[in-house]
Amino acid sequence: MANTFRAIVPAGLLAYYVSKAGSDSNDGLTPDTPKATISGVMAAIAALSAATAVYIIIGAGVYEEAVNSSNKMAQGSQMVADGQVTFRGNGVNTFSLSVSPGCTVYGCNFENYAAIAFRNGINNCIIRNCPNVSPGIVGASISNCLIIGATIASRPTSISSIFLDCSFPGGLNNFKATYFNGNCTITMAMETVTSVGNVDYNNIMGMLRNGTNGTYKSLADFKADYPGYFLNCINLPPKFNNPAKYDFTLQADSPHIGAGNSDGTLNIGGTSYGVPFVAGVAPQWLEPNAVISRSDGQNPDLVMSGTDLVLAQGKASGTITSAPMRISLNPAAIQLMQYNGFLGFNKSQPGGSATNNNVPDANIYAGSAANGGGNPDRLSYEMRWTDNDTMPGSDVDWTVTPIVAPGSFLRFEWNTQPLFDTMGFGNGSASFNKNASLSPVSAVWIQIRVTLTNNYV
Repeated sequence: MANTFRAIVPAGLLAYYVSKAGSDSNDGLTPDTPKATISGVMAAIAALSAATAVYIIIGAGVYEEAVNSSNKMAQGSQMVADGQVTFRGNGVNTFSLSVSPGCTVYGCNFENYAAIAFRNGINNCIIRNCPNVSPGIVGASISNCLIIGATIASRPTSISSIFLDCSFPGGLNNFKATYFNGNCTITMAMETVTSVGNVDYNNIMGMLRNGTNGTYKSLADFKADYPGYFLNCINLPPKFNNPAKYDFTLQADSPHIGAGNSDGTLNIGGTSYGVPFVAGVAPQWLEPNAVISRSDGQNPDLVMSGTDLVLAQGKASGTITSAPMRISLNPAAIQLMQYNGFLGFNKSQPGGSATNNNVPDANIYAGSAANGGGNPDRLSYEMRWTDNDTMPGSDVDWTVTPIVAPGSFLRFEWNTQPLFDTMGFGNGSASFNKNASLSPVSAVWIQIRVTLTNNYV
């Protein structure tokens, strides 16, 4: 099986793997025998003879299920996204990891659940359209997260996170380097704030009150009531690049830059400076500028169906390569890897679904689209780049990195910052080592190649 799992399991933890191309009849204990659902993993954990610290690795894709955790997960258990992972509810079901002693979550997105419950902490997660978020214990950590439109209970601790249109009726334990927009309401319990620094270096544009019977006040008025607290907090528009499209990178003059700690090395909200790149209906993706592969040497592998690109009859894979795109006058670090063409890809053909991006290959499983046992459609994203001022005219003009041959494309994970390791593998490659010294892509010119794969034709 050609899987794309890249996570390294910490010593002492029992690993479980989950993949859109898996099956709950598998044991889930190896990358080549993954479960298909988190619920399948929870059932396996519940069947263990004793509580065990587990490491659940989730392959890229969208998982539509309700989840209830098992109390057989011992202290130190973790759930980690290996690629772009979204858990999607139906508006009334729930996602709960609150059973003691809990499980810490890393890098997952949650949407459309009536309620989400966690116990130890969530890190680098996005939660939207989930009206109720419940940390299981006071002080549970919310770190480097984006949460939109939720009521958040149980007085958690927040570090370097962004809250939009959220309320905290139970208060916050400690919060630093965190952004609250103007529609946030925060209930404080000032007598529990044990240190002045526990509520420092934030951007608070919402309203604060002390206790559930207190009066909501602006940051300035609240600071006047409690002198000595919130001294390094601000109340200024953050200047995100494009929050409507969930791009929370910062404009060059954002007040968040360097304002998240005392030495100026941390930004408020855990965000970074980013140069926005808006391609719109970029002509680089229109033929004859773009090139569509022809694996038989004659007929294109991808054809138009309405406004979508789909695989031509009899073809298992097809690639479209853009013309070179200039993204900056000077070398600029790319914050987000996205397909910037205006053509859609139809991933609803037999063998897959429209929610599967960069899911693992799974050619050892019998089955078809009807039972979910086959290989889903997959979109893979590759890029090559150069910091030369002149537009590249041939392969040798693309100087990617000294450890990669000129002209080579590197594979990157969709909707994340493109990074490559010391061996020259991009973070969309199964060989990428996320524990190596990683480098961002900094470029003047880029060229993107997108591949649509479906083994059922």
